[in-house]
Amino acid sequence: MRHTLGILLMGAVAFGLSAITACSGGGGGGSGDGSGAGGIGNPEETGIRILLTDAPGALKSVKVNIVEIAVHQPGGPFTTVPLTATNEDTDFDGIDDVVVEGDGSVTVDLVALQGTTAMMAASTLAPGKYTMIRFIVSKDAEGEFQNGDKITLKIPGGKQTGIKIGVPFEVEAGFMTDVLLDWDVDSSVVFRGKNDRGILKPVITSPQNTPASLRWQMLSPAAPPSGRDRHDMVFDSVCDVIVLYGGNDGTTDLKDTWEYDPNTDVWNLTDANSPPGPRRLHRMSYDSARDKTVMFSGSSGGLKNDTWEYDAGTWTNVIANAVAGSPPARFAFDMDYDAKRGLVVLFGRNGFADNDIWEFDGAAATWTKPVLAGPKPSARAGVAIVYHSIDERIVLFGGRDAAAVRDDLWVYDGSWTLILADGAAGNPPARRQHDLAYDASRNQLVLFGGRGMTAATVYGDTVEYDGTSWVETFSMTSPGVPSERWNQAMVVYDDHRNRLMLFGGRMGTSRLNDLWLYGWMPLDL
Repeated sequence: MRHTLGILLMGAVAFGLSAITACSGGGGGGSGDGSGAGGIGNPEETGIRILLTDAPGALKSVKVNIVEIAVHQPGGPFTTVPLTATNEDTDFDGIDDVVVEGDGSVTVDLVALQGTTAMMAASTLAPGKYTMIRFIVSKDAEGEFQNGDKITLKIPGGKQTGIKIGVPFEVEAGFMTDVLLDWDVDSSVVFRGKNDRGILKPVITSPQNTPASLRWQMLSPAAPPSGRDRHDMVFDSVCDVIVLYGGNDGTTDLKDTWEYDPNTDVWNLTDANSPPGPRRLHRMSYDSARDKTVMFSGSSGGLKNDTWEYDAGTWTNVIANAVAGSPPARFAFDMDYDAKRGLVVLFGRNGFADNDIWEFDGAAATWTKPVLAGPKPSARAGVAIVYHSIDERIVLFGGRDAAAVRDDLWVYDGSWTLILADGAAGNPPARRQHDLAYDASRNQLVLFGGRGMTAATVYGDTVEYDGTSWVETFSMTSPGVPSERWNQAMVVYDDHRNRLMLFGGRMGTSRLNDLWLYGWMPLDL
């Protein structure tokens, strides 16, 4: 007998992973044994049961270890739902598909769930609307092919990761609400190499899908930061917030630090007079191995080449300005964190004197300029780079060199490789001062905005690259999209929810402070 589906308001969602620590949020768990089924009103059985299944696939085994499951209400904390894993077919085809470990966690063989359903958690729960379910998964997954070959499935973000499913459901007084989730293992596993490496990027759907579409959505949080350009921001996956710093409001170089909480849609000014001091044209990246935001350079009353780190509301000057061994002071560059090599990678600068790469080792607090042979991008400014977590390498697009604005695409993993030459058929229009982000859940590079060779040419198109070709998903004239702009900030705002976030930028003489989401979203949002 299958567990029945009670109230189900779930949608198809693909999502990535990130590290979980105490600052990711939490909440008190419910109580009770979670017994009962939908259809009979009983105040003592008001709550939720979370069920997990999987559609048939080709792999023989994919085992994941689930440490905790929690649910979230708008404006509230996460509430832990106790793991009470059961399966009426506990030896399905000779495979232990649900095992309760000695530490209370549950190991689930996703492939063995095909044709059966396991209840993962059950608890009493307050009536009301909920917006999210969070799985905390420990350990890299273990996989096995039908021929017996083993595979280790690397989970990006660390050994303990948070999987947040941003779909709504409702608990009704007197009823147990069954939420059935289908973990699509075939779509979740991305293979690399010869059957010995892979990445687990979980794809979970619900049998009753909430209609969704790929689109932009404008948010309207109260009391946002002032309009600005030449700022930067990153997603802190440990604290589950976006960190924004500085920029210019058209008159003044700013020195404020903000955090945006995507769970509550609230901006928090953590420090209006932050120690790094006023600056624009700096760059930041998030070092996920050390859980720190790294900031380099910027300009205000002169160029700087200092290095700062931000952690839990505090800025620390790691390397002072004008200290030997750091990259020369610069602006119009870009940088991102290479998680495979554990280094922040920096490229580009004002002027076109060189095309150097610099790498920052946060653990040693040192910058290194590697000596590179072979082809490399031309020296340029206004470039955009981003880390591709599935291919495990840095991707670069565009920028302006001494001769022209470019539209070439390069990758870097210790050496440069040209993917698409400048002017190649199908490339987006050449541009500078644009933004590039990577959506791992859909394996898409996302390009937005920027300027052409002349100041009059400003872009507001959204273009995606899937590893083979560029496709324009939204033009500048599409309804419901951000206006054209440059010097904005855009990040994959949350690997858990697989959406991008864009804030601010410049349009004409105006500095903007609008906040946008981009990704697959339910149509009723």
